[in-house]
Amino acid sequence: MLFIDGSPAEGVGIIKKAYELKMTPVFIETSAIFSDPVVQKQAPIMTYYTTAFRFYLFDDNLEFKKLYADTFDQTPNFAAAFGYDIANMIISCAGAGTDMQTCLDQTKNVDGITGKIDNIVNHEINPPMFLVKVN
Repeated sequence: MLFIDGSPAEGVGIIKKAYELKMTPVFIETSAIFSDPVVQKQAPIMTYYTTAFRFYLFDDNLEFKKLYADTFDQTPNFAAAFGYDIANMIISCAGAGTDMQTCLDQTKNVDGITGKIDNIVNHEINPPMFLVKVN
């Protein structure tokens, strides 16, 4: 059963209700909200799958994760990593010697802490995602 949740509270509510009703189909959450370990801890212990960004899956970018945690006293989520990559792309364009819009229009890939993003078309930046079993 695929479900798309719009917020952590909604996703946790879906998993809690499925747990209460003893539902047993394979649940796949498709909006990456449960890729955040903090959100996973709010849900009951049952097996389900989530989509996840590379940033959560691998022990890379440890320097960024540590600096973020030290600065903000919390673990960075995907939005922090994605925002960091976008900010670096804008900073790169600012120093490119051309106007910002032209530089952004010509950007076709980004290699950042969220992974390598290729084939940027119409400014759509879609980092690679993975399907992950939770619990």
